[in-house]
Amino acid sequence: MEPNVGTIERIIRIGGGILLVSVGFHKIGGFIGFLGGLWGADEIATGIVGWCPEWYLLNISTVEGAENNPFKAIKEALT
Repeated sequence: MEPNVGTIERIIRIGGGILLVSVGFHKIGGFIGFLGGLWGADEIATGIVGWCPEWYLLNISTVEGAENNPFKAIKEALT
């Protein structure tokens, strides 16, 4: 598996995942809280591993320098 999640996105995913887990399990509780916790755990795992199955299916990569980086066109347009 080639990484398809860039450094900044990995940091955001890990931080957001920790927030989802803590809010889901500790604040909300119940079935909805459990689902939020699972979603957060998935985001943490994606951030650690650096590979996202959804990005793979959509042929998107936020890795710096990748040809299919959606932010590459935006950066080129702004410079």
